[in-house]
Amino acid sequence: MTALDHIRRADLDPREEEAASTDYVSGALEWVRWGISGDQPWRDASAEFHEIHREALRAGGHLQQGDVVTDGRQTAVVISGAALNSAPGGDVVWAVGLVGQDEVGLDRAINLDTGRLTKVDALDDDDRAGLMAAVMEII
Repeated sequence: MTALDHIRRADLDPREEEAASTDYVSGALEWVRWGISGDQPWRDASAEFHEIHREALRAGGHLQQGDVVTDGRQTAVVISGAALNSAPGGDVVWAVGLVGQDEVGLDRAINLDTGRLTKVDALDDDDRAGLMAAVMEII
């Protein structure tokens, strides 16, 4: 299934279909990169949302990249950045699970509901930088 499956194929010539698919994938990857490294509200959000989101960023108190969290069933390391973690109404962070004492599973990023998370630790700066370099290399 592609992003354009809902459009009748006869409506697009092959070049238009390829360009639209490429634009969709490009946009999705840009949003993922923002979710990981963004420090400002998403560019396409409304002006009202930008104002509310900027206030949430200034207020702080949200989970940070490198925080080690648990929901009681699993333990994970937060990989999403300040902008995504503080988005009003977002209520999720992106994380990678811990698969051992000192090992994370980079093969699967997960969404975790912030309402059920407890911060139990945080990676030191060097470990966080190494993890984020590996994550960015993947995307």
